[in-house]
Amino acid sequence: MDKKRKRLSGSQYKNRRLMKEAEGIKLSYAMKEFLTQKSCQEDTSTSTARLDLLDEKETPMNSQSLPEKILGESEPTLEPIEPISELLVEPPARETHHEPSLSGSEDKIVSEVPDDSALWNVSSITPKIRQILVERGPNQIKNYDFPINQGRRRFLPSHYVKVLNNGELVERTWLIYSVTKDAVFCFCCMLFDNSSSANEWPKKGYSDWGNLSRALTMHEKTQHHRNAFKAWKELDNRLKQKKTIDFEYQQILNMEIQHWRGRWEVLKKHISQLTLKPLSATRWSSRLDALKPLRFQIGEIYDALFEIIEDKNRDTETKVKARGLAKNINNYKFICGLILRHDVLYEINSVSKLLQSVTVNLSDCVNMLSETIQHLKSYRLSGYDQMKITANEIAESLKCATEFPTESEVRPRRKKRLFDYEKSDDEPLSEETKFKIHFFNYILDITINSLNERFTLLNTHSSHFQFLYDIFRIKDMNDNTLTNYCTSLQSVLTVENEFRYKC
Repeated sequence: MDKKRKRLSGSQYKNRRLMKEAEGIKLSYAMKEFLTQKSCQEDTSTSTARLDLLDEKETPMNSQSLPEKILGESEPTLEPIEPISELLVEPPARETHHEPSLSGSEDKIVSEVPDDSALWNVSSITPKIRQILVERGPNQIKNYDFPINQGRRRFLPSHYVKVLNNGELVERTWLIYSVTKDAVFCFCCMLFDNSSSANEWPKKGYSDWGNLSRALTMHEKTQHHRNAFKAWKELDNRLKQKKTIDFEYQQILNMEIQHWRGRWEVLKKHISQLTLKPLSATRWSSRLDALKPLRFQIGEIYDALFEIIEDKNRDTETKVKARGLAKNINNYKFICGLILRHDVLYEINSVSKLLQSVTVNLSDCVNMLSETIQHLKSYRLSGYDQMKITANEIAESLKCATEFPTESEVRPRRKKRLFDYEKSDDEPLSEETKFKIHFFNYILDITINSLNERFTLLNTHSSHFQFLYDIFRIKDMNDNTLTNYCTSLQSVLTVENEFRYKC
């Protein structure tokens, strides 16, 4: 009778398998003395970088610091192994990633984004902030005295490492620790996971240190984490290789920013008190603020333009533009026009601010506008000479000629007269006379007429309601004046022989 083959029990098969796995782990440690370890990828969920040597003062890792067993046939239980700090060889030096230079607005964004992941608002992360965080990289805190929770447990730097079945050690670059919250987060899931799983621990934090190894292993196998990790590494590689979609546009934008920043530095070198502002089309105050630096610091602006012209490192186009601006500024006609505009805007801006006060009534508005119009009329009659005196002082500081330059050297054609009684050609006007007629008087006339047209309706209403704003003067009025005011008010409030408002 043939002997039947004796089959081992399940427990015996399990013990044999565990013995083989333990023997394989010991052999893998022995091979490290003869072979150079190379980076190993695993399913796009772990990085390829090696773990730095652990601090010699740290205690050796026990079984609690290693990844715990996940129920399944492919991952058996591992026996306690020797301390990792004694088995690892020193890895090669990592490449230092230098962040590109950022503009002023980007520097502000970087300063506002905290390093602590617990302070990030995941729902409001913009693509620009995401790019800056990827360039900065995850900040893994290792040399820190981690606090102990109520369960007598704490986070250990050994959780940054994953131990594979063959003994390979792979660093979890996506795992980051928050000092403020005493919890761990997933770097890639916080930035690239757009799923509805916002309440899971990778985004809200995890602090159950007793079950951390199990949670990390389970999270690495999720599809959301793998997609987020893949998107993170793809963007990181593109940024390092400068192959992003908008790289060319970003490069052009940075060149333009550096170009204007250089001009601004030259301007600030000569002008320390006031800053140049753009012209506004809506507010008188903004227009005056844009004109004020040029009015009172035109000499410093001219020096800044001259420095740009003499700078050999500047390109030809910049020098030509600076030379054209300097030539236009160093002009007596421009200086006179600058003073005229500033005086008109200053007068109108003063009244504009008073009209915005809540204590000003209709009667006060009419009086202030009337005074403004009278001041502009007086300036038109006698302000030209005072404007020239101020312009001469500025021209002297700029070493500019105090004469109006000739705009054109083209002479008018002289017509032949057939008879002696024909009228002779008019003599051409001088440049100063042209400026006074076609510029000085023209601007003031337009301003005065504009004020009269815009506030005609206001004057009409004031004539009807003005006596009501000073009610105490009614008792001093005579009967005829008071009757005229009341009759005028009645005519305004009456429509088709009926009062609009009934008491």
